[in-house]
Amino acid sequence: MRTRSGLRRYTLRAAVTAVVLIAAGPPGASGALSDGAPACGTSGLRLSVSDQGTSGSAFIGIRAQARRRCAIVGSARLTILQAGRPASIDGNPITLRLNGLLLPHTSRLVAHAWWIGWCKSRKTLAVRVQYRTLSVRTAAQYVPRCDSPTTRSRLVTAR
Repeated sequence: MRTRSGLRRYTLRAAVTAVVLIAAGPPGASGALSDGAPACGTSGLRLSVSDQGTSGSAFIGIRAQARRRCAIVGSARLTILQAGRPASIDGNPITLRLNGLLLPHTSRLVAHAWWIGWCKSRKTLAVRVQYRTLSVRTAAQYVPRCDSPTTRSRLVTAR
């Protein structure tokens, strides 16, 4: 069991640690490239997009892989397509911020979004990601369930 003074010291240390971590922010939050790595060029970069279901919604992830160690920064545009055209979804297309240190030949999740509720046709749905001059398109593997036909489908940034 801790004494009062020991508990105060522990609480103070925890508070100071929390302040330092908050002030430091997430890796790459300063806008500087991760660990001094050069920015990723599009020539040695490969993007992929995948979706999976959870609790009736679709998690859509953007993964990146590079030939050399580099930092991927900037934004990508994610679009849900139906029959080749943007589907009628609030927030579609959505711009996602990319930020991450890529290691050679290792795929890493660099951004993700949630697609919530879909009560229309499930035919010919696809997901497209555009980053600089790169564009990747794949058939939607998971489509969110229809919880309320009167509520519009939404595409939102994952936080």
